[in-house]
Amino acid sequence: FLIEQAYPQEEAQADIIVQQVCDLYRQGQVDQVDLFYAQCKSTLQQIPARGRLLPMTPAACPPDAAGALRPGEPDGRQKRARLFEPALAIIAAALLPRYLASRVRQILFEEQVSEHSARMIMMDQASKNATDMIGQIQLDYNKLRQVMITRELADITTGVEAMA
Repeated sequence: FLIEQAYPQEEAQADIIVQQVCDLYRQGQVDQVDLFYAQCKSTLQQIPARGRLLPMTPAACPPDAAGALRPGEPDGRQKRARLFEPALAIIAAALLPRYLASRVRQILFEEQVSEHSARMIMMDQASKNATDMIGQIQLDYNKLRQVMITRELADITTGVEAMA
């Protein structure tokens, strides 16, 4: 199962967004790219969120460029030399657009979840309001019917008294 096959439209949107954003960033037309979206905390709570896409923050990167641990770290492992084939720059050039596309796709999905959740809540509220309206209309109908029956009984009794 590939997410790209299940949601081709979101995949295409993510690719387009990442391509345009990366081009603008590489050309120096933008210094920073932030994405604003509705983060779905729960079915009843969607909060505005901001996610930085570019530049990537160093806190999200491993301890050093090769991903090796530094000597004297708490787990006690020693620094090991890592050999990357192909070169690290080639790996980064291939993986970074895919990473960015996955982040954009995640945000698109989260936005959809928030929208569907809000729609679900609104439809539930509309159903409850319709049920309340039906109950109120039924009550008004019954009151009017009772008034009409009482009026007819009063007319009948008045007619009987007039004949007697």
